[in-house]
Amino acid sequence: MLAEIKKCFEDVGRQPHRDFPRQAAVLLAITDEEQPKIILTKRAAHMRRHAGEVAFPGGKRDESDSSLMETALRESEEEIGLPRQCVKVIGELAPMLTRYDVQVSTFVGVIPASQPLKVNQQELSSVFGVPVDFLRQPGNLFVDDVVYRGNARKVPRFEYQGYSVWGITAYILLEFINTVYGPVLILDRK
Repeated sequence: MLAEIKKCFEDVGRQPHRDFPRQAAVLLAITDEEQPKIILTKRAAHMRRHAGEVAFPGGKRDESDSSLMETALRESEEEIGLPRQCVKVIGELAPMLTRYDVQVSTFVGVIPASQPLKVNQQELSSVFGVPVDFLRQPGNLFVDDVVYRGNARKVPRFEYQGYSVWGITAYILLEFINTVYGPVLILDRK
């Protein structure tokens, strides 16, 4: 399965980045094992923004970051103790705009399954892996009808072992699945 994922990103290439005033980057880390998992985090309840939400390791771009990929790797090291030299970046997904007008770039990287991860308790309450196979099963993808900025929208959501994955994180997971395995569900984010 991992070979299939790697092969897919050989053909994707570098994604265009607009010079957007507010930028962030996340790492979609995939474990290097027969049944790979995608690493997700749950933000600490005391956080001012996105408290208790499930997210990828990542965050806002610092002026000192040489690139958005550097942002994703730095933030992953800070949040879950993932040394950047353990990450083999194999590609990236098209940037997405959040409801807060932040452009998020997603870098896809492979990490050793045995790599210990350590939660930075100032930012997170947990780190966990979701099997790629779980995300591919149609019965595990829910679509919620919501009204956003006066418009009705369909929003993806995954439920995994008590974790609710929604918002930009669910959109990114859906984009990953659509990119690697073909269109499962296409949702308009406008």
